[in-house]
Amino acid sequence: MTNASGAGAGEPSLDVVGDGIWLLRSPMPVVNPHEVLTYLIEDASGNLHVVDPGWSSEDAWLALEQALGTLGRSIAQIASVTATHVHIDHFGLAARVRNASGAAIRLGAADIEIGRSPWSSADMDRALDAWGVPEGRRAELRASGRGHPPQEEFPEVDALVDGAMLPIPGRHVRALATPGHTPGHTALVVEDARVVLLGDHLLPESFPGIGLGGAEDPAPIEHYLRSLARVVELGDVVGCPGHERVFDRVAERAVETAEHHLRRTREIAEILADARDLSIWEVARRVTWSQGFDGLAGLRLRSALAQVGMHAEFAETAVGRRAVASGFAAFASL
Repeated sequence: MTNASGAGAGEPSLDVVGDGIWLLRSPMPVVNPHEVLTYLIEDASGNLHVVDPGWSSEDAWLALEQALGTLGRSIAQIASVTATHVHIDHFGLAARVRNASGAAIRLGAADIEIGRSPWSSADMDRALDAWGVPEGRRAELRASGRGHPPQEEFPEVDALVDGAMLPIPGRHVRALATPGHTPGHTALVVEDARVVLLGDHLLPESFPGIGLGGAEDPAPIEHYLRSLARVVELGDVVGCPGHERVFDRVAERAVETAEHHLRRTREIAEILADARDLSIWEVARRVTWSQGFDGLAGLRLRSALAQVGMHAEFAETAVGRRAVASGFAAFASL
């Protein structure tokens, strides 16, 4: 990966990750992560297609404008905006780009529904009750549920179709449904460059959360594991995630991530085997977390509780029991 030339003082740098594909580190108004990785794809006519445009903020907009200037382009030359999923750090700037350029917006169908009908406060309260969250911790979890655009602000969006080629002249970019992080999460395989744009499906240094769509998914862990198996099948590709850094050995990392989640399922199943009446909150306190349970707060705590619940349910299914007993390779072959 090389740095694109032409950036002036104070302008964002662009990294070249493939032929006609650039990476922009778009700022976010949060501490961790503090940036989202936005990708720009050039088509045969010289127009650009943006993947995961970033947070809806002036800083993110300015970073995009400056990046385009580095390439000698303008907002008007953006032909499409595709988001791997609906979360505001990936999708937030999409409507503003479309309003300024006329670009089409694309998103997975299930995530379109999430955007149109985000979680309500009543939905959150039902989840907090189901998890057995103490009253003193509920306010921060309610606040962590904010972030998706309300229904009246959600733009018109074209649904991504699994396996379909995106209409990007001169490029071969295929939609790859990867549900798990959200129900409609979709990776993009740039076949002519051996690159896969992964969004938050797979990261090189940490393990993404599962089931963060705010909508019901009957089998989020199973869906996520099957999505990882689809990425393994891509073979030798360059992984371009939504955070952290570009990486290789994508298939290897997908297997590591799957085995991490199967270990989590196994651990939770063992905890519940000794005490079936524990609440999700109580189970989560006994689970091994890299920063300790007391180090979890806000969205990270909400994600942890949601995932404990999902792993507990997965452990009770026939598919889950087979996966835990036999490992990911055997599961992926089913």
